[in-house]
Amino acid sequence: MLLDAHAASLVAAASFTKVAEFSGLTFFDNFSFMTAKDPTPNTTNQYISRANATKANLIYFNQGAGSAFMAVDSSTVVPSGGKRSSVRIQSNKVYNSGTLLVADIGHAPTGCGTWPAMWFKGLNQGELDFMEGVNTMSYNNMVIHTSSGCYGEPDRSSQLGQALSQTCGINDPPVPSPALSNGCATKVNDSSTFGPQFNAVGGGAYTINWDTNGFAIHFFSRPNIPADILSENPNPDTWGLPLMRFDFGCCPSNHFQDLRLIINTALCGKWPISNWGDSGCPSDLTCEQYVLSTPGGFNDAYWAIHSIKEYKNNGK
Repeated sequence: MLLDAHAASLVAAASFTKVAEFSGLTFFDNFSFMTAKDPTPNTTNQYISRANATKANLIYFNQGAGSAFMAVDSSTVVPSGGKRSSVRIQSNKVYNSGTLLVADIGHAPTGCGTWPAMWFKGLNQGELDFMEGVNTMSYNNMVIHTSSGCYGEPDRSSQLGQALSQTCGINDPPVPSPALSNGCATKVNDSSTFGPQFNAVGGGAYTINWDTNGFAIHFFSRPNIPADILSENPNPDTWGLPLMRFDFGCCPSNHFQDLRLIINTALCGKWPISNWGDSGCPSDLTCEQYVLSTPGGFNDAYWAIHSIKEYKNNGK
């Protein structure tokens, strides 16, 4: 019996070899630190250097929890017109097709004014945001952005998430129109994937499987991480439907080259501001006013990352 291309790829994708791990005391050695205002319009944070973040206790390795800690400043009242300190890191390494990445995350930032994200960005404006949300949001939004000429497959029945739009190109007309989201977005209606509930159970593991057919993103909450992931013998064939599957049928794969992993927490910006009233955030303060005047509002605005492991797909 003939196998179609997708089925054949699943057979070939069963073998993976671990090639790198970011964890422990050397976690931050694998990244460069952005030192600038967040480039997104209307944000109210300043990214600081590794030296300054270490001095301010915004980054360190938590020996007891076994996790790299990366936080927003939660102790300073910032004067009007100022910026609250935050951290943005970008991997020194680039990633391409044939990669399976497993990110074991114990805690992700949450709270009014926050915009945390774990994402990839590379050449040709190719971008894959696999963990992202704002304010007190309790679900994950995944999105792909590219240069012109990239669209999502109309049939997205092979994923668990809700597809919101098919147009990935930042300058292309939206499909459907009007678009429900910017970029090829997928909403995950599962409170364990992001926000307070994600943190309450100790987070979990996100996996990004990138082969010549496209991307598949799975998530497993802490109690449900499969044994094959824990034993470093990942077998995506056994993981069921992904939260998001993005095939390259309507999007040339050359939109995604030399992607770097980015982890950051922005503050305010268009999305948190537009979502402010629906998030239970203070109605008597704007997002900017809250961010600058309420340091205690950022006690939960931190990442705790146990490890990021990279596997090579021996079939792709």
